[in-house]
Amino acid sequence: MVGGLLVVVGAVTTLLGVLGGDGDVALGLVMTGCGALIGLLVGLLARLQDRRGDGRTARLAAFAHANGLDHDPRGPASDLPGALRPDVHATAWNRVTWSVGGASAESATYHGGSTGTVPNAVRLRYLAVRLDLDLPDLTFRCGRHGPAFAEERRGPDLLQGRPCSLRAGGLRTDERATVLFSDRVVALLTDRDHGGDAEYVGGWFLAHVRDRDELDAGSWAHLFALADNVAAARTRWGPHR
Repeated sequence: MVGGLLVVVGAVTTLLGVLGGDGDVALGLVMTGCGALIGLLVGLLARLQDRRGDGRTARLAAFAHANGLDHDPRGPASDLPGALRPDVHATAWNRVTWSVGGASAESATYHGGSTGTVPNAVRLRYLAVRLDLDLPDLTFRCGRHGPAFAEERRGPDLLQGRPCSLRAGGLRTDERATVLFSDRVVALLTDRDHGGDAEYVGGWFLAHVRDRDELDAGSWAHLFALADNVAAARTRWGPHR
């Protein structure tokens, strides 16, 4: 924008100088040159960033292929419930999908925002596992409120005495919720490096974690472990009918 403005102002100043007006030809040429240089530098930086992004996407695609996973570099956000409900601007970058314990799982970097402006923009990685268990909607909070965290629910806290909370809507409680959110799942969600808030809504377990390096082996190990432990609940109970 600055480069474009300098080019326009410089061109007008040069033209006025050539026509014998109040313009300064030398100043106009300098401003035009500076604007063009800024535009060139911005274009080079954008090209370098695109090449870097393409390289990372290729490495993630190779990782997914080597592990028998499906990879989609970029597409519309999945039709997920809760805080990740897509809007017309929402996209999912580097979506990786796989099957775990008979359940479908996916992880991607979610980009959303109704206007695309910084205050409304949302960017975070997520893990989604389809369980279809006969449970009320639940919200797990560990105190890490990201840009798009799970819906606040006012039911009784099923994890009283812990630094995290697990609540359902209304006054209904279901002790099976603590089987889904087992000690191991809670430990993974409260992990210092990879933890985050989570929810169970519309048959889906959704974990929202802070944006992490998609090529980080530790991050993937954490996501796989979380998906495995969550899917174990579906294996024990069987799908909801």
